[in-house]
Amino acid sequence: MALITAINPRFVWSITESWKATSEPPKTYFMLLRTAGILGTIFGLIMLFFISFTL
Repeated sequence: MALITAINPRFVWSITESWKATSEPPKTYFMLLRTAGILGTIFGLIMLFFISFTL
């Protein structure tokens, strides 16, 4: 999910938050959403790396 958010934050917003909004959020919202997706992807890869080498 984090990778999808990093690639296309507007798609994730349309699925999760658009039903509550009356208009589209500003571009900074999508930039922050993309940044969170990138950080989540990096964290997930690091955790996957540590789990695979500690077993």
